[in-house]
Amino acid sequence: MLSVYPSACADNYGTKNLGLNYGILFSAWGAGGVFGPILGGRIADATGSYEMAFYVSAAILIVAAIMGLFYKTDQSRHFYVVTRNG
Repeated sequence: MLSVYPSACADNYGTKNLGLNYGILFSAWGAGGVFGPILGGRIADATGSYEMAFYVSAAILIVAAIMGLFYKTDQSRHFYVVTRNG
C-alpha cells in the first residue's frame, strides 16, 4: 500500500497539498496499526480466544471493501486536451 497511497491521494485530491493530504492518510494508517492490535488483545482477553477478534477484523475489512467498491472519484476535475495533427 505504500506505493499506491501517494498516487491515489494525488489522483483524488490533487497535487497542490499532496504532502499534507498524504501525511493525514498515512497517519490514519498508523493509527490503525496501533489501535488494531490493542483492540484485538482486549477482545481476546474478554473472550479468552482470538476467534472473536478475527471476526471483528473480518467485519471491518468487509465494510472497507464495500466502501471501496462504491467509492467514486470526482471525474469533473479530470480533463484531457485533444489535439489534431494535420
